[in-house]
Amino acid sequence: MGYQRNYRAITSERPYWQNDYNDVTALLHEKLQNFIRLNARLRENIDRKSKFLQIRNSEIYINLNELKPQYQFKFIIVDFQKYCDNFIAVLEPVFASFLSEIQHDAHSFIFKFSLGPDNCVKYKTIMAARP
Repeated sequence: MGYQRNYRAITSERPYWQNDYNDVTALLHEKLQNFIRLNARLRENIDRKSKFLQIRNSEIYINLNELKPQYQFKFIIVDFQKYCDNFIAVLEPVFASFLSEIQHDAHSFIFKFSLGPDNCVKYKTIMAARP
């Protein structure tokens, strides 16, 4: 008389304890949208918030065309590259908090900014926030 299993084994491509970054991009999107809602300067100057920020895997698309022209002239057009660097620096704590929450030590992101005919691509590895 042998041991009988009364359950069906579940197959998985990865162990259950490993969080996959792609499984939690909705959480990152929510955190970034909340940051925009709480930042008065951004909130008041974005025409269509749903078009301003999009996430696909590790790529963060930021459509600066959705910002009001006055904001663009005052902050972005002066030095587009510098604005992109500063924007990433402002968002970095949000990404660090997110990585800490999903228990990733670090993750590399690709930030893609667009403004009219100009595009800017920045690569940034962000470390998780330490408690």
